[in-house]
Amino acid sequence: MPVEELEDKVAHEGGAVRALKRHLSRYCGVPRFRQRLLCEDGTILEETASLEGVRELQLVTLPFAADGDVADLVQAVHFNDVEQVEGILHRPQDPDLSDEDGDRPMGVAAVEGDTQLIDLLLEARASVNAKGRESGEAPLFLACWERDAPTVRFLLASRADVAGEGICVCAF
Repeated sequence: MPVEELEDKVAHEGGAVRALKRHLSRYCGVPRFRQRLLCEDGTILEETASLEGVRELQLVTLPFAADGDVADLVQAVHFNDVEQVEGILHRPQDPDLSDEDGDRPMGVAAVEGDTQLIDLLLEARASVNAKGRESGEAPLFLACWERDAPTVRFLLASRADVAGEGICVCAF
């Protein structure tokens, strides 16, 4: 695929590698966190890099890191550290795993009411409906429990499943 075609499609987002990866994710089904773009000389393009002067790229998709530590991700979400969450997802860390306490990143983000992190986790292909291993509650239930209407609306807009959670949603 010629770079010029792709540059035209992502020009509205500044032509950055991040925008290109988001665009490619629609075609390859792999989120940008598990993609690496290589130049002709084998160097990896950083997400903030420009595509200016690049003539040919190779897309490499990665599996989740075998030595990943979801506890780091859960903690970063708990502390609303967007930059650290981005970095951990780039390892690439599976966003649907539970830590040793049974907490999942999406559930913690729902409790914290951080829609920016929820959106980031969704981009990483985390399940909007993944229940905590120990608690058994879905993110929508947790946001309802916190009586956080903006987060509930965000999760509903993100197609959170309301089956079994209807009583909670009606509590508003």
